[in-house]
Amino acid sequence: MKANELMIGDWVSYKNGFSDGEMTINTVVGTISEKYITEFVWGKRIDCEHLYPIPLTAEILEKNGFVRSKVFVEWKYGDGEVSMLWKPFPFLTVNCDGAVVKFPCEHVHELQHALRLCGIEKEIEL
Repeated sequence: MKANELMIGDWVSYKNGFSDGEMTINTVVGTISEKYITEFVWGKRIDCEHLYPIPLTAEILEKNGFVRSKVFVEWKYGDGEVSMLWKPFPFLTVNCDGAVVKFPCEHVHELQHALRLCGIEKEIEL
């Protein structure tokens, strides 16, 4: 990933190598520089080249208050100001103050950006 794709508070993952193999770790971005981020909790510095986006899943949407429509493969959050159309590909619609923005959304950090765009202060649970 590139630093300019991230914001403080975004969820990302990285692989941490151990003697018995690699382990994928999810973490929250604490600070961002041109080539590195630091983890929010531990303060570990991680090269942006080693970061990976976390795929957005139906389970993550549901865990965070999105409700699935009974007719479409669609989830809505709150009063419908943010909705996610899942098929044929993940597509997010954000309706803020009368302006409607639509864009592909496949990763958790992209959803976080959309919620912030709407002024929704929501801490995402994985």
